[in-house]
Amino acid sequence: MRHCCGLILVLISLTVVGCGKPDPLAQYSENYEKAKSLINRKHPDQAIPYLNTAIQINSKSADAYLKRADALRALNRPADALDDYNRVIELDPKNTEAYCARGAIRLDQGNSTAAEADFTKAIEYDPKNLLAYLTRGQTRHSRNDLDAALADYNKALEIDPKDPRAYTDRGAVRREKRDLKGAIADYSKAIELDPKFAMGYNNRGLAKQEQGELSDAIVDYNQAIQLEPNLAISYNNRGFARAANGDFKSAMEDYDKAIELDPQFALAYSNRGSAHKSTKDFKGAKTDLDRAIQINPRLANAYNERGQIQMALGEPKAARADYDKAIDLDPQLAQAYSNRGTLHMRVGELDEAIDDYSKALKLNSALPGIVFNRGVARMAMKNLKGALEDFDLAIKMNPHMPEAFDERALVRHLLKDDEGARDDYDRAIRLAPENAKAYFDRGVLNQSQGELAQAEADFTSCIGKNPRFAVAYGSRGLVRLRMFKDILARQDFEFFLRLEPQMKPNLEKLIGMEIEARKKETGTLVDHKPGSVDKPPPPK
Repeated sequence: MRHCCGLILVLISLTVVGCGKPDPLAQYSENYEKAKSLINRKHPDQAIPYLNTAIQINSKSADAYLKRADALRALNRPADALDDYNRVIELDPKNTEAYCARGAIRLDQGNSTAAEADFTKAIEYDPKNLLAYLTRGQTRHSRNDLDAALADYNKALEIDPKDPRAYTDRGAVRREKRDLKGAIADYSKAIELDPKFAMGYNNRGLAKQEQGELSDAIVDYNQAIQLEPNLAISYNNRGFARAANGDFKSAMEDYDKAIELDPQFALAYSNRGSAHKSTKDFKGAKTDLDRAIQINPRLANAYNERGQIQMALGEPKAARADYDKAIDLDPQLAQAYSNRGTLHMRVGELDEAIDDYSKALKLNSALPGIVFNRGVARMAMKNLKGALEDFDLAIKMNPHMPEAFDERALVRHLLKDDEGARDDYDRAIRLAPENAKAYFDRGVLNQSQGELAQAEADFTSCIGKNPRFAVAYGSRGLVRLRMFKDILARQDFEFFLRLEPQMKPNLEKLIGMEIEARKKETGTLVDHKPGSVDKPPPPK
């Protein structure tokens, strides 16, 4: 027994002597495990020296390169991380984690084709890889391949029906495909699975807002902010909803908060600029939009918004440059084509205006305002048939659009359909009783049909709605002259000339024509002087 114990002692002694030289495997393992622990405790910077040592000991360790790549990525050193992920894939060509991570970096760098290839490779080696389907779906979504992205998110949900990220991402695709009901259902499911998921509420708010449910959208934004008080995007989105509700003061406060939380939030500056525009603070609007473009020179809608400000400030050349830039950055931005079309209209470039309005409608056919504007341009081009088609379509799309009825009435009058024109003027006035122009236009129709009393009443209503509607005074004066209300006519002409003194030669010509017409009708000479008797001559 004593002999056996001696043998054991000798063996132990030999082992210790054999370990006098450091064991590389043990050293590698010790450094690797320390690095893992530090990464798990959110100390990637401290982990890197241990991983460097581990790689020096074993330069063929894919695991060590992978961990170092993860640490470098966490330290925002994507180029160095990419080198390590490449090395991992050289050492272990079927490492799906490395493919997914490398794909994510490539996507961030704007190389979506290479990113998609990485995610596809990960799926090839692991068909049940949830992360690979999610990230490939995001890549395809970024390239606007919505159907392919939707297929990836559906597959992700087959793998894990309880992953809130998959529902959130699929909801984003459905929202872009204008399936707002489906998007809201997906966001609601994500919230059900994770009730503290602030972005779920934020995204559902966006879908509700686009569906016109502004109050419900604001409730969702409120919940997102309650869960994450520093979520700048939710303040921005709530501001947008409040602005759409006409509450510009609260919208400004939200944009201010979003910018306070994220001073580089270009979209918040752009949206605040739009709010300034809505309150006619064009200087403040331009300042914000300039800042938005400075932060993000590729923010197409900021150029589009600034173009509108340039027009309001009387700078059509600068406006044109902004609209051109917006379209160059985003050829799908229908509103930029529409706004450029309106600029063309104002400077008399009617063909170009019609072309831009048509391009806008090709991108988004559900915009009755653009259809209406194209109709106005076609009418100015004397294309009455085309104008009538546009006004018909605009009214079909929005039966509560008074200006469309008003303009269609004018086209119908020019096409000799006076009955249809009168119906349209009546409808325009019912829809917008304060619209001075509709009364004026109906007065012109009545005047042309010899309905002088009705014309006089319409011009009077027009002036009541807008006392500075100069041509209404001139038109009423001519009607009153025809009705032998000479004193009242003279008063109207005086008001007209106070507002439009440069029109005196034209007015005198019209008065002369009207007096000649009266002379022919009555067979008597009319003395049109102040103090003339306000009554017709005796009958023949």
